[in-house]
Amino acid sequence: MLPHRRFAPLLLMLLTGCSGARRDAAGHADSASSSAPMLSAMHVHLDSAAGNPLILQADMAGHKRRVMAFVAGARSEMARLGMHSGSAYEALADSVTRDVDALASASGPDFDRLAGAHIDRVRRLMAVYDMPTGR
Repeated sequence: MLPHRRFAPLLLMLLTGCSGARRDAAGHADSASSSAPMLSAMHVHLDSAAGNPLILQADMAGHKRRVMAFVAGARSEMARLGMHSGSAYEALADSVTRDVDALASASGPDFDRLAGAHIDRVRRLMAVYDMPTGR
């Protein structure tokens, strides 16, 4: 693999994260555009991590920051839209955040197993969030 290709997902996340959300007449972020960059960036990050768990392990602090920002952003947007997350969503979100702490102390095959399960849970959380908000 060419060295510059390894950084393509990171560049995409940076560019996606820097795009501003459109605003309606009242100044609220357009719900369709405000979550799209967040979801796109997280998909790119998870695809990269699933393809090479060493990337995830090498940047656990960055991964934790992205996961926590996604969970907080999803809760915030759902509240802004007047939507209730429900106990199943909250349990899954709590599992995702606990996973990050477990991953930070894992290594070897245990890390690979935990990372795979964690990535699956984050994707499920994203899918649950994506459905009610109409993304």
